[in-house]
Amino acid sequence: MTIEENIVHLKSQKELFKLTIVRKENQIQKLEEKLGRLSSGITTLQSLAIAFRADIYKLNGEISDSEIERKIFLKVQLKNYATCLENFYLLKDNLIRLSAD
Repeated sequence: MTIEENIVHLKSQKELFKLTIVRKENQIQKLEEKLGRLSSGITTLQSLAIAFRADIYKLNGEISDSEIERKIFLKVQLKNYATCLENFYLLKDNLIRLSAD
């Protein structure tokens, strides 16, 4: 290559590097914006978690509405299971009597 060709080649390389730097700076800016949004989301989720924990057990020791609903649901389920167990024992006794006959 001649000196002029080398100069032209180096100038084109310089322009290519400038474009690459601009593109990378844009990518960095987009990533920083995304990081900011994610950080904001994390802060929001942390504050919600604190609010939910506070809702479950209030400072004066009262239980929250959601906790009461969950306990009622569990009591209903327990009652249903107890009924099923009673029915099972009745059927078992009937089968034992039938087999004895």
